[in-house]
Amino acid sequence: MDLFEYKDYEHYKKSQVDANLKKFKFIWVSEDTCKHVHAAKPDAKTVLCHGCRNGAEIVHLQKLFGEGVEVIGTDISHTANDVADMVEWDFHKVNEEWVGKFDLLYSNSFDHSYDPETCLDTWIGQLNENGVLCIELMVGINNASTEMDPLKLSLDEFKKMVEARGYKVDESLLHTTKGDIHDYEGRLTVSRRI
Repeated sequence: MDLFEYKDYEHYKKSQVDANLKKFKFIWVSEDTCKHVHAAKPDAKTVLCHGCRNGAEIVHLQKLFGEGVEVIGTDISHTANDVADMVEWDFHKVNEEWVGKFDLLYSNSFDHSYDPETCLDTWIGQLNENGVLCIELMVGINNASTEMDPLKLSLDEFKKMVEARGYKVDESLLHTTKGDIHDYEGRLTVSRRI
């Protein structure tokens, strides 16, 4: 694991907000990936997506889950305030209203974490007892530690992190992902409580 070192929290936040503004119209999540996320927990009634930038994940998942399912997203940037069903929030931080609430949590932004241990603790804490964690990890040239994407992490390192927290990656559900618009490749992981 490699982790970019920021001067301080304000440096991290500014880097993330600047990246959000620069790439706001870019869509990294694909409809196909969202279909696999939906299949991991098709009976979910509450879904949380972290690092949503422009809300594309929310739109895809709302369509797949249908009416009556709450799908909300977060982004650290103030732009979240202008996107339906999004909240301006740093995904490392605990929101007491979300603790133990969600059936499903999805993110393709784990590589944006400056503190992956705290981040994962927070995310798992937001899941209810039967909650499913769907994290899209970057692979290949996209898996690099930079100021914009500070965390470089292998699948094996991720597996160890979730297992230390009482979850296990379901090997049968690993899925290679591709972006709808921008050329990138990732790997969707689905983890369930052991």
